[in-house]
Amino acid sequence: MSPWSFENQMTAMQTVADHMGEWMRQTGVQETIMNIDALGGQRVLFHTRALYRGQWVDNEVPAIIVREAIDLRAAMAQPGGGAWTKAHLTMKSDDYRLTTDFDYDTPPTLDPPYTPEDCAEDLRLYPRRPETVPAWMQPRSGS
Repeated sequence: MSPWSFENQMTAMQTVADHMGEWMRQTGVQETIMNIDALGGQRVLFHTRALYRGQWVDNEVPAIIVREAIDLRAAMAQPGGGAWTKAHLTMKSDDYRLTTDFDYDTPPTLDPPYTPEDCAEDLRLYPRRPETVPAWMQPRSGS
C-alpha cells in the first residue's frame, strides 16, 4: 500500500467515479447508492441500490466497482487520523458526479457486530492519535 497522499486519494476516488459513471451509462441506470460499513482489514458490510427504469434494484452494482469503493478506505486513511468506518456514495445520471460522505467516528454496522479485536486491528492498520480514537474503539481494560 502506498503512503497516504492527497494525489493517491483523489486518484482512487476518480477511479470509482469513472467506473460507476461508465457502468450507469452502459446500463441506463438513473441513480446509484452505495453504503459501506468497515472496520479492520476484513470486516465489511455493504449495500447498493440502483434506480433503473423507475425501479430500485438492490445489490446490482458490479463487484469490481464495490471493491474499488471499499478500497477507498485504505486510500483515504489519514496518518494519525485513521480510516472511515462508514461511507455513503451516490451518483445520478443527470450529471454523473460522485457525491460522498465519509464518517471516521461512528461505529460500523456489521453482522456479526464488531469486536474489540476488530477495533484493535483497525488501529493497527490505520493508527490514530489518542485524541482521534472514538470511545467505542478504545481498548477495554479488564474485559
